[in-house]
Amino acid sequence: MTDALGDTAPREPLPTGPGRFVTPRLIVAANVALAGLLTALSLAGLVGVTDPSAYVGTVLLVVSIIPSNLPRFGRFSQNQRLRSLARLRKPLGISAGVWFVVHSAASVWEHFDLSLALGPQFARTGILLGLVATLVFVLMLATSTVWAQRALGPNWKRLHRL
Repeated sequence: MTDALGDTAPREPLPTGPGRFVTPRLIVAANVALAGLLTALSLAGLVGVTDPSAYVGTVLLVVSIIPSNLPRFGRFSQNQRLRSLARLRKPLGISAGVWFVVHSAASVWEHFDLSLALGPQFARTGILLGLVATLVFVLMLATSTVWAQRALGPNWKRLHRL
């Protein structure tokens, strides 16, 4: 990293120890718990889950994508808030994926009669594109683990760039 005078400034070391991963894990755990609670309430017939899950998933997806891309532009490159949010890209993206999977499952549960032919129901509701997007999100969630990324090598990035 260089400062305005061109001098190389020493980088601050990354934190180590048990507190290093608290915030990302807390974000993911909180979103999984909230999505599970909303799903349970929906299955009990107390609330609808499709609208809230779509909104929360979309907000989390935008919050994970925008801050990691804006610093590429000179004006935003020194914004510390954006850089802090960009560091949380992975847990926010995982949380968005969880909400989208809940949304897709709830949509199928609430809007489909499984005793009828599924083809006309998919055509009527236009949900086919949503199910394809859910499949992509499930694949991304599966390849977001360290184990999967090591197993796939650099190929996991192709799916995430999709």
